[in-house]
Amino acid sequence: LEGLRLRLHSLADELGVDGDLLLAARHGRGGLENAWPVAKLSYSLGVISMALVVIAVLSGMEPQNDTYSTEALSATIPVFRLAFMLNLAVWLAGGCAAVFERYNVNYLFLLDISPELDVTAISLLKFASVQTGVWIL
Repeated sequence: LEGLRLRLHSLADELGVDGDLLLAARHGRGGLENAWPVAKLSYSLGVISMALVVIAVLSGMEPQNDTYSTEALSATIPVFRLAFMLNLAVWLAGGCAAVFERYNVNYLFLLDISPELDVTAISLLKFASVQTGVWIL
């Protein structure tokens, strides 16, 4: 059994996984190096969620303006829906990129994205959070 364990650890070293057979950190990055982008993303998600709660509360209130028209509001909904669908696509792309990065799938090669571009899960999710903030405004 000891020989099998040593062989398993030597194979793990060759394949780039650590001794506990967990995937090694990508490109030599430690967990704390990615903490600041994740903290900024978490803050923006908190702001976005509170803005959505405020929108829900304001939507339930009676209109304060005498010139309010439900028909005029309904005419603008397709524009908001298009922006929301584009925003949702970026959120889902960021989620897929996070899964691909977790399992070391080279999605940049598979999708024929130039390696010089900084396309990571965090960058996609940050772009999606900014896009959501603009959509809410």
